[in-house]
Amino acid sequence: MNDKYYELYKNYKTDFSISEVEPILNFTNYNTLDNLNSMNKDELNKLAIVKLNGGLGTTMKCSKAKGCLEVIENKTFLDIFINQVISVNKKFSCNIPIVLMNSEYTETDTQVILDKYSEQIDIYCFNQEFLYRYYEEELENDVVRLHGTRYPPGTGNFYESLYNSKVYGLLKERGIEYLFISNIDNLYATFDNKIYNYVYENKIPFLMEVCKRTETDKKGGTPVIWKNRYHLLELAQVNSVDIDDFTNINKFPYFNTNNFWIRVDEIKNDFDLYIISNKKTINNEKLVQLESVIGSAYSVINDSKIIEINRNRFFPVKTLDDYDNIKQNYLLDEGFNLQKK
Repeated sequence: MNDKYYELYKNYKTDFSISEVEPILNFTNYNTLDNLNSMNKDELNKLAIVKLNGGLGTTMKCSKAKGCLEVIENKTFLDIFINQVISVNKKFSCNIPIVLMNSEYTETDTQVILDKYSEQIDIYCFNQEFLYRYYEEELENDVVRLHGTRYPPGTGNFYESLYNSKVYGLLKERGIEYLFISNIDNLYATFDNKIYNYVYENKIPFLMEVCKRTETDKKGGTPVIWKNRYHLLELAQVNSVDIDDFTNINKFPYFNTNNFWIRVDEIKNDFDLYIISNKKTINNEKLVQLESVIGSAYSVINDSKIIEINRNRFFPVKTLDDYDNIKQNYLLDEGFNLQKK
């Protein structure tokens, strides 16, 4: 795994100049979706709903799995998500399963919560892979030493970790054709019949949900055309002199919400995803983590599409202020969806 990431970094390493990219502005808007064909039970059962659940709640001053933090009415992120899917299954008389990408940081805490639901819904878990860090001073060498500390190499590792796990085979045997993927802390990223219908009817291989940028979201990855190729441009890939242009919400008005729909047959363990170098200082040693993001599959899966969604599908809880806002101002309805008090 380390060799693969290093080779991708060496082969595709580039700094994106803002002068070379153009924003993508023309794509489907959620509000224009038709809902003429109601999906039947068999079609719904070809979907699995995935949450990326490998992170800790460090941004909220907590060292436990973020998905296991209590958010509303003594319910954790995981409790809310699982009950949302259970409610969907009841509503449509279907059997949509759950998939969680955990990590060695979160699997133990997560399993305690999952045990409560073992008889109510099918849940599949696999772990994200970990890599060894590099010494920053050696990163450009032909031969590099690996540091002894390990790290999760970004959400882009989802594809190969799933493909190499037993869960991938189980999903295929079950007849799952599509996955809906989102972050565990995005409480608005729920099943949407209209979007799934749009993806399924049009046989879309990969769909990225984007929102209009605000000042709060201006550092989020944005869809662009670069050298006649679609690309999800991340802040870490931009030259330092171009940061102001990249964060200009008028010039680049959309950002990636990290909500994705992907056809299972498109998942591989050898995507040539763009690699981002993330510098870290650990015990006074200057190190580098090579990472990828899940949305960069937009660049490598042919006929990928974008849909502009409304803010009612994007409500991440990233900071203590977000957390306090949720606890104080929101409650859960019968389907475990958030409602303002």
